[in-house]
Parts: sequence; structure tokens; C-alpha cells
Amino acid sequence: MAEVDVKQSRGKQKHSKKKKRRIGVRIDMTPMVDIAFLLLTFFMLTTTMNKPQAMEINLPPGEAKVDVPSSNLLTLRVSENGSIYWNIGTDKPEKVSSIDLKKVLKEKNSANRN
Repeated sequence: MAEVDVKQSRGKQKHSKKKKRRIGVRIDMTPMVDIAFLLLTFFMLTTTMNKPQAMEINLPPGEAKVDVPSSNLLTLRVSENGSIYWNIGTDKPEKVSSIDLKKVLKEKNSANRN
């Protein structure tokens, strides 16, 4: 798995200082690669292969035009300071809080089921 390489000195050296021995360490990476491929294979085989579920949308033909009367259009306006206003058709815009917005939209949607 791992080896330690020690370089041997070659006879006596001319200098009186002793040189430090260099120790080289070599680690065998084969077991780690084996484990990595084993884990990769395991997770690939144990995952569930589901088809993505998509909603079916019925679109009108490309050339068909749908006329919506302006009296059925709900308009939301947000001012620069964050105030929210709504109106239907040409009515005067009314202020609504962000908390009550969902309630107002549900009410108007259920009342306008044409």
C-alpha cells in the first residue's frame, strides 16, 4: 500500500557536514480508486429512474384569437413605494394590502367564472 524510499549514502563524503537523508513516501492510490468506482456504481444502480412528470397544457391553435372584453380584465399596479392597486375593466383603482391581495384575487376570480 505505501512505501518509504530511503536514498543510501555512497561511501564517505568529502564535506564534514552530514546531509539529511531525504525520505520519499509513495502511496498506492489503487484502493481509493476502486472504492470510488464501487460507490459510483452503487449509487447509479440504486437511484430510481423516473420520467419527469409534466403537466399537459391545452393551447388554442396558433392562429386563433381569443377576445377578452375589457370589463373582464383585472389589472394590478404596484407603485414605486410598494403600494398595490387593483381594478377590473375601467373602474377606479383600489388600494389593497399585500396580505389581502390573495383574498381579493380569489373573490374576483370566483365571481367572474364566464
